[in-house]
Amino acid sequence: MVVPLKQQLQNAKEELKKQAEEHEDEKEALRSEIKQLKGLKEQNEEKLMNLEKELNDTKASYIALLEEQKKENANFTQALQKEEEEKASLLKTLKEQEDMEKRLEELTSIINELEQESEERKRSCWPFRFFS
Repeated sequence: MVVPLKQQLQNAKEELKKQAEEHEDEKEALRSEIKQLKGLKEQNEEKLMNLEKELNDTKASYIALLEEQKKENANFTQALQKEEEEKASLLKTLKEQEDMEKRLEELTSIINELEQESEERKRSCWPFRFFS
């Protein structure tokens, strides 16, 4: 059975038309997918920009907190140093006071001894006893 040439051409034409329609459908599907992917890309870029902004804000906030903490630590350190200096000064003053009290006791003891010796001399000296 020989298919006439005209029929073969008609069949080939229909087959090409069918393939062209399928090709158009595939192209349309690809265009739709490209459009969807571009939309996703734009959304991702927007999310990225928001995340970068949030990251920068967080960094700035963290840096500000670190600076504040650094200032507080410096103030605390300065206060501790001042307290240490005051403590050292008070300890020095206390030591000086203890030394002075000790010296006062020594001097008082010496004065008492001298007064006692003076009294004993007065008693031992007969002219003084005689005229007193």
